[in-house]
Amino acid sequence: MRLRRVVGSVLAIVLAVVAGAVAPTPAYAIVDGVLAGKIRGQVPFFTKDPNSTKFAFTCTGTLISPHWVLTARHCITLTGATAENSYIEAGSRDIGTGIRIRTSSFHNHPTLDISLLRLTQDAPIQNVVGYAREIGTLPVNATVAISGWGRWDPFEGASTMLRICSVRVADNLMHTDRTGPGANAIKMVDINNGWPWSGDSGAGIHYGNRIYGVYSHGSSTEFFAVAIGTESTVNWIISTSGVQPTLNP
Repeated sequence: MRLRRVVGSVLAIVLAVVAGAVAPTPAYAIVDGVLAGKIRGQVPFFTKDPNSTKFAFTCTGTLISPHWVLTARHCITLTGATAENSYIEAGSRDIGTGIRIRTSSFHNHPTLDISLLRLTQDAPIQNVVGYAREIGTLPVNATVAISGWGRWDPFEGASTMLRICSVRVADNLMHTDRTGPGANAIKMVDINNGWPWSGDSGAGIHYGNRIYGVYSHGSSTEFFAVAIGTESTVNWIISTSGVQPTLNP
């Protein structure tokens, strides 16, 4: 499985060079995971291709209320997405079968890799999941889940069905410039139970009944993944959306 990841990474770099594109790479998505048994706030995010009339799957997000989606900022800034040319699908594990809801506004954090998307209408309340205020209740060595519609194989396209993997928390107070200055990030490592790959940027980090972070980026050669912790952004989330964190159950 690790050899396949490395080969996929090399192939991606070669293709980028051939295309003449040198830009930050969006976070990777679920490879060698399994089909998710249910929706836990996840929604696929679509953006219109500026060179065509078609919409393309871009990233994964999490419904933290019926009309607010939490995702990664680079899903907006690196794709040319605007509120006018984007939508999410809610209520289904299968792409193309959910409720299509357009976005009405984007709210990017000024310094951290996290964004809020406001929807034009409410998504089903049963698809909403809460987010955590305190990172201390996410212990080091805990097993967390990441779900998304990204590539299920380095040589294939995005998955049409929601997939899930499990990774282990190695550090819950990591600091890295890539997630943003001064923020607490979550570092996760491979436990041979699936791995995030291209397309799962913005996915929530699930532990218990809440999300503790938003998946930002990872390494397919050093086998770690990094998420921006919701603890570092809770005041911004509240002031922007009015959505309060969920208390520890």
